[in-house]
Amino acid sequence: MSKSLTDLIAILALKRPELVDALNPPASDEDIASLEHTLGVSLPSDFVSALKVGNGQKGSQPGIFDEHAFYSCVEIASDWRVWKKLLDGGDFDDERSSPSAGIRPDWWNPGWIPFTSNGSGDCFCLDMVPTPEGRIGQIIFVWHDMADRQNVSDSFSAWISALCAAQGDYQ
Repeated sequence: MSKSLTDLIAILALKRPELVDALNPPASDEDIASLEHTLGVSLPSDFVSALKVGNGQKGSQPGIFDEHAFYSCVEIASDWRVWKKLLDGGDFDDERSSPSAGIRPDWWNPGWIPFTSNGSGDCFCLDMVPTPEGRIGQIIFVWHDMADRQNVSDSFSAWISALCAAQGDYQ
């Protein structure tokens, strides 16, 4: 059974009550349209649904995704622009990653949409430009200073379902 961000928050709230109010108010259609325009992509519907539950999380809260903070639309665009500026500036010209199957061997790619932060530059990303072995919208993990690029899940909703299961799937 597929789980949503609402399900994950409910499960986390039982184990970590401080996370009850972790999310910002929902993203508006305008917030999401602006983000998609900036990124030049249409975001997967399951991810858009999550943004409509909460537009990221409040900055002072612990991260809800394995201690990674969930970015708001503005934070997604901001982090993406930082990576894009580094790419356009040639910072990654001599760098190649060691990706798992389905991920391009780039150090970073503008089709990778960061939506979390661990505070150290590492992030979970929506992969909108997978190789033929991958799936559009798969979740990948990008280390800022290591070549590993890991395919974590086939979709955002599958990833959330796995996080729910890891926390103890209360039904």
